[in-house]
Amino acid sequence: MKSSSDGVLMEGQRGSETEWTPLGTDRFSPYLDGRAPLVAGQPEVRRYRMRYLDGDDPAGNWSPVASVTTVP
Repeated sequence: MKSSSDGVLMEGQRGSETEWTPLGTDRFSPYLDGRAPLVAGQPEVRRYRMRYLDGDDPAGNWSPVASVTTVP
């Protein structure tokens, strides 16, 4: 893999979800997740993973999972 990437492929999970949801690609930081919470007005744990892109093709392994808690 080359020393720089063309962006990242993003996937996410919310709350108790067990399947990864494709969130698209991002080429610049920061990534903003505009999805509404599963339960309106409640905090929610969201998990994200990323994979480098080489052109438009996924390259390498998925990143470690990053978790954040949203606040209403």
